[in-house]
Amino acid sequence: MDQDGVRFRLLRDNDVPPTNPFHLAYRFGLQDTSGNLAARTQLPDGAISFDFLVKVKQGKDCEHPVLTGLFASGPLGTASSICRGGPWKMASGSIA
Repeated sequence: MDQDGVRFRLLRDNDVPPTNPFHLAYRFGLQDTSGNLAARTQLPDGAISFDFLVKVKQGKDCEHPVLTGLFASGPLGTASSICRGGPWKMASGSIA
């Protein structure tokens, strides 16, 4: 952890959703807390990389820190604490 927060790198070998039975149009990306998709980096081997920072701030006590930043929100250990939403955004705007 650096003084700004914890740096994460998510890797994926392709941008194909695990399931898409209706062949809906989609955009692949890491969704931030505002619903926008973050820029991705295409690696030489074809894999996709997302690098992001999660900040930690004091919670109600020292055992319950709160995660903040573009890709995290809420108390540590909650479902929305890191990587809120899904990585595939349907063309209609819904999340897969």
